[in-house]
Amino acid sequence: MPETLRVGRTGATVVLASGAIALAVFGVLCLELPVLRHGMGLEIWFAALGASACALISLRAFAVARERGAWLMFSLAIAANTATEVLELARPGPVTHAASAVVGTATFPLAIGALVLMTRARLGRLRPIAWLDGMTGAVVVQTILAVVILAPAARHDAQLGHPDPLALLYPLADLLILGVVAAASAETGWRLNGWMSIGVGLGLITIGDSMWAAHGAHPAAWPAGIVSVLWLAGVWALAVSAWAPVPARPDARADARGWVPVTLSLIALALLLFCTLHRDGWAVTIALAVAGMVLVTGRFALTLRLNAEVLKLARTEATTDSLTGLRNRRQLVRDLDVMLDGCSDARPCGIALFDLNGFKTYNDTYGHPAGDALLETLGNRLAAALDGSATAYRLGGDEFCVLIGAEAESLHGIIARAGEALTVSTREQTVTNACGVALLPRDASTPEEALRLADLRMYESKNRGRIGPARQVTQTLMLALEERNLGLPSELSGIGELAVATAERLGLPPVERERTQLAALLRNVGKIAIPDSVLTKPGPLTAAERRLMRRHPLVGQRIVEAAPALLDVGKLVRATHERIDGAGYPDGLAGNEIPLGARIVAVCSSYDAMISARAYRPALSHEQAVDELRRSAGSQFDPEVVEAFVHVISTRDSPLEISPRDWRRSGVADAGVSSRFSKQPR
Repeated sequence: MPETLRVGRTGATVVLASGAIALAVFGVLCLELPVLRHGMGLEIWFAALGASACALISLRAFAVARERGAWLMFSLAIAANTATEVLELARPGPVTHAASAVVGTATFPLAIGALVLMTRARLGRLRPIAWLDGMTGAVVVQTILAVVILAPAARHDAQLGHPDPLALLYPLADLLILGVVAAASAETGWRLNGWMSIGVGLGLITIGDSMWAAHGAHPAAWPAGIVSVLWLAGVWALAVSAWAPVPARPDARADARGWVPVTLSLIALALLLFCTLHRDGWAVTIALAVAGMVLVTGRFALTLRLNAEVLKLARTEATTDSLTGLRNRRQLVRDLDVMLDGCSDARPCGIALFDLNGFKTYNDTYGHPAGDALLETLGNRLAAALDGSATAYRLGGDEFCVLIGAEAESLHGIIARAGEALTVSTREQTVTNACGVALLPRDASTPEEALRLADLRMYESKNRGRIGPARQVTQTLMLALEERNLGLPSELSGIGELAVATAERLGLPPVERERTQLAALLRNVGKIAIPDSVLTKPGPLTAAERRLMRRHPLVGQRIVEAAPALLDVGKLVRATHERIDGAGYPDGLAGNEIPLGARIVAVCSSYDAMISARAYRPALSHEQAVDELRRSAGSQFDPEVVEAFVHVISTRDSPLEISPRDWRRSGVADAGVSSRFSKQPR
């Protein structure tokens, strides 16, 4: 337990014990027992007890800096009120009564100011709903006191009239004081930690003031001694609170106990019904009951407004990205569903998905806060670039979306502006984007299908634009093949493009298509280890030379798999010279034992070899090469792969013959699949 907390509890306990003993003695004196009075006036005891409590509060004020002003104001208020009570007890009379009323009235601004300072120190600024709840509780308490104490005294003797207006001012002013304490309690969820002893003290003073007002109308109803005991008990309860531990300021608002305001509202309604239906209803009690219901109504109206704001905020947060302020995926699905009704083939709508290239590197380099700042900046740039012509969304991570309505004048222009807005370059880092577009209803008829298609095209674009480790190593090995100058022109042809197109025809996913392309480009990299005399020999190979040549797939696998990013490609390279009938090399695999990517590469490379001239034979025509592939289908080649390849090659021009440097420069290394094949003379 912290030292300050233990000292605070000890001090509060000592003050509580001392006050209880002093109040017990004073209470006995109020009963006018001669054995204890010894001729001492009650005003002396009253002044001594009030001054002692005031001194204890003042001492504690200098010990607790955070609440010093509040407790000093409390001590001044208690001192002023003690002086008025002593005057009333010592020298009763009209002049004294008027003077004490003036001085006593000054206690209420001091007490209210002290409570406001204390709530600011402990809780900060209170919410309006807490003030309404607090004042409702105070009015309910004061109405009950008026019904039980004031109303019977006012009705007792019509000739005596109603309570003294100055005396009635005290309980009404106590209403404001209790309201501040109740508001502070409402702010903490109606938990009384740190406010219980203050509330008890002020409650006792309020009861005493109500009894004093009733005493003015009907002196026999409530003796003045009881009023003095209650007032001193309340003052000493405040002294106990001053010496109690200072509660820590909460970091967040406590969960409200909703049953408290509901209970107060029901009590206020019951009091209003009781006061208005009672035959001898007193105007003050009716006014208090009406005030309570007015506060309850105000609280209800404020609750409705707050609930509406919370609902609006929840809806906004549910459909808005918190980082960029753009709409999110949930809102995109809704907007896309609505927009689809206004699209037609003549005036299509568009959805464009963007994924940032290089953002992960930027994030890893500069940290997540910088990455969030970049996303926020790009989101703002995207919204500004569209300028009302389309709607921007952030789907999460580094994915953005643009929804283009049928009324847009230039769909492609909007997409170009969006792509430019999502591109940023610094001295060290560059962030670009990959884009996938789907037209509605031309490409898709449902929001789900449109999103799926745009997402698929976006990642295809991203894969084409990415120069990953696998492609970097492939590019290096291709350059090594060129520098070796093996004299094999077919090794430098665009077989990779044919392999990818065939793989796409067979339904391979993008990852497998890329592996197949790399295997096609690197299928003969193992020939680096074969002597030139064997590779360029014009005549037939000897048995030893043939065995040496058939080892090149194994050597190629070892070279390729030296790069971890090409492990899966190495397996395909090893199997590119296998045959469906099992007569291939180096492992004699057959049928489906051969990876599909390797079967595709075998067909593509054989076609390329047949249409390329060699020193020992002329080149075949396209038709002759296709006929040869079909004759060998089922023995050397996979028939399904052959048919897919024939379909691809028949709907395109002949493959582009390209060197590794041109392959790198033309973007094949970056793009993965070119958009077309173009003829070149052989």
